[in-house]
Amino acid sequence: MYDLSATPFFLKGSGYPEGYLFPWVVSDFSLMDAIEAGIVKIPRVPVDDDATGEEVAYLHLWSKVGAELPKRLPKGTTLAGQGLPGALEGALRSLYGNYAKAFARWESSDAAARGETPPVFIVVCNNTTVSKLVYDFVSGFEQTMGRVSALVSGALPLFSNVGDGHWLATPDAVTIATVHQAKGMQWPVVFVPALRKNRFPSKRQGGINVFHVIPENAVPDAERYRGTEADEARLFYVAVTRAQKYLALSFSPGGSSMYARRSVFFDLATRNPNVLTTPPPARQVARLEPRPRHELPDVTLSFSELKYLFECPYQFKLRFLYGFNPPIHEALGYGKSVHDVMAEIHKRAIDGDLASAAEVADLVDRHLNVPFAYPALREQLRDAARKAVSRYLAENRGTLGQTLYSEQQVQVRVAPGITVDGRIDLIRRLDTNETSIVDFKSTERAQAEEVTRDQLHVYALGYQDLTGQRADLVEVLNLDERSRSTREVVDESLLGDIQDKIRDAGEALRTNDLPRHRHWCKACVTCDLAGICRDKPAWRRPDKNQ
Repeated sequence: MYDLSATPFFLKGSGYPEGYLFPWVVSDFSLMDAIEAGIVKIPRVPVDDDATGEEVAYLHLWSKVGAELPKRLPKGTTLAGQGLPGALEGALRSLYGNYAKAFARWESSDAAARGETPPVFIVVCNNTTVSKLVYDFVSGFEQTMGRVSALVSGALPLFSNVGDGHWLATPDAVTIATVHQAKGMQWPVVFVPALRKNRFPSKRQGGINVFHVIPENAVPDAERYRGTEADEARLFYVAVTRAQKYLALSFSPGGSSMYARRSVFFDLATRNPNVLTTPPPARQVARLEPRPRHELPDVTLSFSELKYLFECPYQFKLRFLYGFNPPIHEALGYGKSVHDVMAEIHKRAIDGDLASAAEVADLVDRHLNVPFAYPALREQLRDAARKAVSRYLAENRGTLGQTLYSEQQVQVRVAPGITVDGRIDLIRRLDTNETSIVDFKSTERAQAEEVTRDQLHVYALGYQDLTGQRADLVEVLNLDERSRSTREVVDESLLGDIQDKIRDAGEALRTNDLPRHRHWCKACVTCDLAGICRDKPAWRRPDKNQ
């Protein structure tokens, strides 16, 4: 069931024949063909008379019910659940009754077996507000009462978009997309066609380009905007990793000699011992009984939200679903300020500009933002930040030039509709030529070690999805001199475990299965919402007599 809310055919001057239906609506019928074929009914000759009186009830329908229908809605209001005028509802049910008979005849005919288009039910409304009202009536809607919401099935069963209390998924169909459009998406089967030389990887094009407008020397590292084979290789990695189960790569010569040879990527893939160069024999398998698919709600989590979800699902629920916020700490903003200083230092390092100890005071003063700190505390925080940054530069200035990325945005898609989105503080190359992912900590405030390890391995997954390369090490670099830093090798087995853990967390969020811990634990000790969850055990309470 689709709500077009506009003329569903091309108008004069569009480049298409006037009256030609949009191809994604029904088929290649023009509007006049649709009228003549009976898809659009002309309300003059009845095809099925179910009238109970002498009056022609549905002639000039809109003029009869117009006074009972809204013209437009104030911003922020909704029509969901509002009933239709009796004459309009009767007309819809009458037309639907006729349609249901036609659909049943089509379903049992040879036309259905051949996959031909079924009969189409079209309702033309007098404005878009009424169109939405009719659409909700026919296909279903979400009814909200206070904080509780429920899905209401459509009144005309064949067109209901709600089934078993869930939105039905969009129909299975082939998605045709560019590699860029496919980023972040996955499908069971993916085809990557036209792997031709000069097509993928693409040939640098001549003619006018951006550097005819902007001088090359005005753009740092201008070469990267021209596109290199390494950039195309990363794009090829994106293309082949969109497949969840089956991947098909194909080549055929193009229409000119420029595109007559195979792509180096095709040759690279076929040299892999896991790639078949001829199709496997087709297997005869029993077809599954078709059943409606239910749309799964998308779950997108930030790294910090994921941390809370791992640490304690109930704490996550209180913070992010119920909106309980911890008290504002007087030092709020200190950690973000220090991170901003480190980001500037490393972004400059990527461009070959290495910060010196003499710049520390200016860097901190420009980035320090602690709006709730009283004057004395602000000075303490300023001094602490200067010491932390100075100490970091003294220990690491010689390796700043090995910075690969700073504050790099990454996305990890671990399952259909479950995505982790966030930034990695620092990715650098070590003297051993290993790649290390660094997470800065600016205070001594503890976090469970296993949560930190999980979080760092999520970063490793994000780096792998970004570049197609695996990180070798993950580090926690603590800028507070009283706390220790850690460094460990990326645990390949933990990468798989963490994907499973994120998938389970996403499913738990979808089903609202976010229980509290059974007993008081380390997470409860540091949780500022623990008092909402449970009473502190007696052995944790101070003795008033002491």
